[in-house]
Amino acid sequence: TLLYLVHMDASWNDLSINLLAQVI
Repeated sequence: TLLYLVHMDASWNDLSINLLAQVI
């Protein structure tokens, strides 16, 4: 479960970075 949560967190970070890149 911990690894799964970390993986989800990494995925969300990638999504947020992509969204920021689109906004900028």
